[in-house]
Amino acid sequence: MAAFIIEGGPEGTRIAKGQRSGIAAIETRFDVLLQILARHLPLDETVVDGSAKIEGSVHTLRKLPSLFELATAKR
Repeated sequence: MAAFIIEGGPEGTRIAKGQRSGIAAIETRFDVLLQILARHLPLDETVVDGSAKIEGSVHTLRKLPSLFELATAKR
């Protein structure tokens, strides 16, 4: 597991790996974070099943997927 910190600033929203303080933090595996960002896995579900731990603003973390446009591969 790794901690990912979500911070906002004049240049926009940034996700950083580490232990710094920010608006909100999620501790999870990177593949789980990507599934959350891609809207394939609900944040609440990851917290309930223990695959993610969150700190800070739950409201901010729930908005996280809307801050990113992930490319999807066409096969």
